[in-house]
Parts: sequence; structure tokens; C-alpha cells
Amino acid sequence: MQRCIYNILINKTRHKTQPFRSRKTEQYNLSDEDWATLYNIPFQVTTSTKLRAFHWKLTHGLVYANKMLFKFGYSDESNCFLCTTPNQTFEHLLLECPLIEEFWNTIENEFPNIFSYKISDLDKELGEPVSGDDDTFMVKHLLLLIIRNYIHHCNLNENKPSFTGVAYHIRYFERIEYDIASRKGQLDSHFSKWEEILYCL
Repeated sequence: MQRCIYNILINKTRHKTQPFRSRKTEQYNLSDEDWATLYNIPFQVTTSTKLRAFHWKLTHGLVYANKMLFKFGYSDESNCFLCTTPNQTFEHLLLECPLIEEFWNTIENEFPNIFSYKISDLDKELGEPVSGDDDTFMVKHLLLLIIRNYIHHCNLNENKPSFTGVAYHIRYFERIEYDIASRKGQLDSHFSKWEEILYCL
């Protein structure tokens, strides 16, 4: 009897398409193929399980900012601590906060070999699913993934993002991948992948 009730409740709450995906598909005009690419990106660009797990939560709408953290009892404030905007969403944190906009401008200026154009909202939030002929596609996604993770950690710890901070964050993940590549005898491919990013630090 209890199992039947449980199954009924689960079936009523199950969505054909995940709400976060539905919202972002409409916002960015993404196809099923685009989503397949976005879901697979971390497995192509990083060997870090932390980054892969973060990207999975991000693409499923499970990375929260102060609005939800306050609701869950993990934050004392629901406002954005950087600009005091009420009910800070993760979208606000990545795209709308003026101080984060300045930080993204710094990223563009400090990594001109990777970002030769203005970083789009889609790149900032999820990543660009179409590679085209872009030689920097993989390294760009690796860098963007680390930056999103860094901004998230800064918000949790109420630290203002800085280039020094993100450079440390980048080197942290580079060392993790270096150790993995060293054990697998894949240091050549490791240095090839990280060369453009480390050159800018």
C-alpha cells in the first residue's frame, strides 16, 4: 500500500522535461543535441570529479545562490552580498551583478588568446554547445567551468572575486589534473591542454 502511494506521488511530480532545462531551452533556443553536448562537456575537458559534479548540478538547476540558500537555512541573507540586490538567484550571480560583470570583463582582458570576443550570457551560464571551427573550444570550456565554480565558491564564502583568486583556483585544478595525468603517463596531452591557460597567469 505504501509503495503504491509512493509511486503515485513520484509519477505526479515527474516532469517530461526537467524545469530548468525547459526554461533555459526557451531562453537560449537550445536543441536536444545542444543539451547532449552540454551534458557531455565536462567529460571531454576535465578529469576532475569535482568539476564534473559541479557541471552536472549546474546543468540540472541544482547550483543555488542566496535566495534558495537562505530558504534552506544555509545563508543568513537572501540578498546578493556584492551588490545588495534582493533575492539573489544563480542567474543574477553569473550574469547580472555589476561586480561580476566587471570580473567577466577582467577575464576577457586577461585571456585574450582564448576569448577574442565578448563572452556571451550562454557561455557564462552553461557554455556554448556549438564548437564550429573554434580551435579553443575545449580549453575555453575548461576555463569557463573553473570560473563558474570559482564564482560559486566566492558567493558561498562571501569573497569578492578577483583575478588573483581565480588564478589560484585554476592552478588548484591544474595540479589535480597533473597528478592524474602523471599516474596515467599522459603528461604531454596535459601540458598541451593547459598551455594556453597557464600562459596567461
